[in-house]
Amino acid sequence: MATALSSLTACTLTVLTGEDGSRSPTARLAGELDLDSVPAVEEGLNRLLTPGTRLLVLDLSGISFCDVSGVNLFLRLHRRCRAAGARLRLHQVPRRPARVMRELELHHLVTCLFQETAAPARPAA
Repeated sequence: MATALSSLTACTLTVLTGEDGSRSPTARLAGELDLDSVPAVEEGLNRLLTPGTRLLVLDLSGISFCDVSGVNLFLRLHRRCRAAGARLRLHQVPRRPARVMRELELHHLVTCLFQETAAPARPAA
């Protein structure tokens, strides 16, 4: 079942809920993740991090643009996940946002599966 959370921003968040009652919700982002769209997206993502969540998966395949506001969102979400005993995993990170994440070494903190690679970049131990 998919639930779309929309706003007046240029980024949409679609929450995909597992029918098995999994504690690993997946959310798909599409559009531009920037200063204007981050607050609404962050609000929706924060609602996914409930007690008992073990893994939060973000599918970024639909992201066309991600500025530093989006990267900061991933860092804040990573900290919230760790505080809650969960992990954050970024899937299908497009080429341009992947370049920014690599330059800022975000992939050393958060598991990232970049679109142009088959194996995920894992956080340093």
